Amino acid sequence: MDFEIKLHNQRLRGIVGNEHATDAVILAHGFSGNMHGPDGIFDLLSESLQKEDFAVIRFAFRGTEPSDGEQKDTSLHTETEDLKAVIDWAENKRGYSRIAVLGESFAGGVVANAYRDIVDAVVFWYPLFDFKDCSFREFLNDFNLDQIEKNGAITIDGFAVGRQMYEDISTTVLYDRLTDIKAPALFLHGDADTDVPVQQSEKGYDRAGGIKELGILEGADHCFRFEQDAAVELTTEFLITTLKEA
Repeated sequence: MDFEIKLHNQRLRGIVGNEHATDAVILAHGFSGNMHGPDGIFDLLSESLQKEDFAVIRFAFRGTEPSDGEQKDTSLHTETEDLKAVIDWAENKRGYSRIAVLGESFAGGVVANAYRDIVDAVVFWYPLFDFKDCSFREFLNDFNLDQIEKNGAITIDGFAVGRQMYEDISTTVLYDRLTDIKAPALFLHGDADTDVPVQQSEKGYDRAGGIKELGILEGADHCFRFEQDAAVELTTEFLITTLKEA
């Protein structure tokens, strides 16, 4: 099922699989990503979760097709607003009984920032909570800031980054937001991640306020390219335990 949510005269678009299920899982893609997830991992996870009778909600943040908006206008604020709107839609428009939210990479920080008490479980895949403590740091320099001032944006990983996103990357640290999370939380991270250090998940795990699990995938780099099956299995098992068997 396709869906649309109107925000500030723009439309956020997404899809729902197994829409008539009782419980739902929302999947939030990372920076420069899309509804399929890196290397199609969201497709695999969606299939696994639907087999366990979850509805699976996937969407594109504004600035990413098929949603409206321009890339250069994307920021932590706009993505937080988008995710909150999807959570509200899942609760109030669709009426799902229990809702889980998964964020990968940059969207891990978005999930922490957007968390609300109505969320029944959260999953973080190689999450970014300290935006400078990652591969973004190489783009933080006077030359790139000058290019943003002159041209309105620079390009990082094929994505147009405007002034607000640049400022977000320069200043955002979200560890304190994790203390507000009382729902069960799963942190999954590879110990060979060269983009976001595994210590970010370890610190996030320490700060999270509810029941929590930390899974370190040995030898896994960012996006779990060669560990997709393990990540999908661990995530599915966690969500069955926290939502179906609770």
